[in-house]
Amino acid sequence: MPVNKASCVVKKVAGEPNEEKYPCRLPQDMMMRVAFFIQDRDSFFRCLEAFVQTDALGNLQRVWNVVPSFKRWCLWPELRLLEVETNEDAADILAVAPFYPALIFDAADVLDAAVANLPQFPHLRTLELSCCRVHSMTPVMQYIRQSKLTSVVFEALQQHSDDAQEDGDDDEMRIILTTKHIQDLTYWFKHQPVESFRCVCLPHPSNVLPRRHAHAWPQLGPIDPTSHITFEATNFGADDMRNLTRGLMNSRVFSLGLNTNDGGLQVVQMCSLKPEFKILTWFGPI
Repeated sequence: MPVNKASCVVKKVAGEPNEEKYPCRLPQDMMMRVAFFIQDRDSFFRCLEAFVQTDALGNLQRVWNVVPSFKRWCLWPELRLLEVETNEDAADILAVAPFYPALIFDAADVLDAAVANLPQFPHLRTLELSCCRVHSMTPVMQYIRQSKLTSVVFEALQQHSDDAQEDGDDDEMRIILTTKHIQDLTYWFKHQPVESFRCVCLPHPSNVLPRRHAHAWPQLGPIDPTSHITFEATNFGADDMRNLTRGLMNSRVFSLGLNTNDGGLQVVQMCSLKPEFKILTWFGPI
């Protein structure tokens, strides 16, 4: 090869970008899709760590930003907010929460602001509220009614009162389910492919369910065949159970958990439910 042509080739090669210095990168939205496809927690954070010095992560960078403040098992594969109060990470949490399909609040104080933002979380399918306080369950139920959630857990929720004494009676602070709340849940059962619903320690006024269950529960209609419903440590009585099972007769709910709801178990046993229907208690199926 002539010298002049060889020098041209050398100059051309020398002028090409170095692949190690300029790696081929996916667009930010595609990188985020790849990261969220990783369900293993360690692999997920290794992926973030590999790109944390670049701008490839987009908004996922915010997940990495809160790692020093939250345990990693709280950040993936679901977002678990434990004993959350107003803190310096609130902006990052609010920014990353819409990416998560599952959001769990445990012992969080006053959820009203968080509940107000739930409609902005388009991928949310699982919501768990455990040992939390809210001023009212009405906004929560209104959100569930119109949501695309497929799994909901309520456990030991309490009413928050600005005038409450710290040593107040816990029983007086318990959330009470109202007729409207039952109607919102019924609408959700009817219009979404519900997979599970668990309600623990949420009592109701004695004049609500005996009067309203006969109207609400029979309207459940077709429900996804994987559905499981649990009412645990509630004050359901014989009339409640009778109306509940009447509504389940023509639905596709396949199992009903009734732990510590002794008042109506005998009634449930007497009802004509489908042979494959499972009724579960702490002592096993009945």
